[in-house]
Amino acid sequence: MGKSIFFKDKIPNQFTYGYAITCHKSQGSEWDNVLVIEEGFPFDKEEHKRWLYTAATRAAKKLVIIRK
Repeated sequence: MGKSIFFKDKIPNQFTYGYAITCHKSQGSEWDNVLVIEEGFPFDKEEHKRWLYTAATRAAKKLVIIRK
């Protein structure tokens, strides 16, 4: 498994814009690098787990999850 890195109050010094879509629109697709921004989730715990699974399985090489 990959390693977990936790950043607190860090500001990136380099940023490249990319393409963004919703998790549900991405179903059936895959990208090398995926960034998931996990904000408050308005649904129940089981639905949240399914949503997070869908988001995580879109990444072929690198997955970054940002939690609030």
